Amino acid sequence: MTIQDLMCFMKVAENLNYSKAAEMLYISQPAVTRHINAMEKEAGCRLFDRSIRRAVRLTEEGEILYQGLKHCEEIYQRTMEQVHVKTENALVVINLMRGTTFPDQAVSATTAFMEAHPSFRHFTHFIEHEDFISALDRNEVVICSREMMPPQKLYRTLKLTAKPVPYYMVMTKKHKAFSDPGGINLNEVAGTALFLPKMLPKTLTESFERTLEKLFGKLPREIIYLDSVDSVSLFLRSNECFTISTGWNTDIRSGEFRTIPLPLFTDYYAVWHPDLESSREAMAYIKALQQALSSE
Repeated sequence: MTIQDLMCFMKVAENLNYSKAAEMLYISQPAVTRHINAMEKEAGCRLFDRSIRRAVRLTEEGEILYQGLKHCEEIYQRTMEQVHVKTENALVVINLMRGTTFPDQAVSATTAFMEAHPSFRHFTHFIEHEDFISALDRNEVVICSREMMPPQKLYRTLKLTAKPVPYYMVMTKKHKAFSDPGGINLNEVAGTALFLPKMLPKTLTESFERTLEKLFGKLPREIIYLDSVDSVSLFLRSNECFTISTGWNTDIRSGEFRTIPLPLFTDYYAVWHPDLESSREAMAYIKALQQALSSE
């Protein structure tokens, strides 16, 4: 008894019509007849009564078989629903602030964790700071610097980095601060514009300003806030401006840019909604990231 035999039997039993069953299965009517004949031969009895002209009825044995297969179908559907729920619960969405690099250690830790937990899946994407709370409320994880964390106490956090991550001034290699082969000219940096994402927390921008005042003895020529980190990266290519970011920022890893370290540091955290804690694998994954990043 093959899967095709069973499918043909169920379609004929539900429609009591060989032609309609053939049409629904995209096969010929003689093919349906062959499958039903094969089932009846294996069962050792007639499954359909075709003695009445142009009418098909289930025999008593056929009705028993149909009800049994219908019960098996219901069990299969319930089982698949449970599998899907399990799979959906295992999916952990990881959000990074746009422009932030997922460090190599985190990538390696994710690969190792997925190999050890075959049902676990994750999806990583980038969000703007304004999308922070909505991501958490969807039971997603956000990885961010300390200053980006929401002030609300209803979310859970785990510090991922054992050592503070430094902030840098970032500019292109063609910026005039690097025109003197003798070294970096900080006055040339201060004489250009500082571009920052618009949605940075006020406390962070104030910290940037205090640090730059100590370093330059004044604020940069102007501070311009753009809609996103992507916009900042685009303007950097004018060679007439700079930005500030941590060592986790994508631009720092590009050969097109140069950096100047600042006496300013942060820590990175995983932030999540308490409801996510019902997923043991999600919590285990976050701790695996912590272990990988803390051993950096």
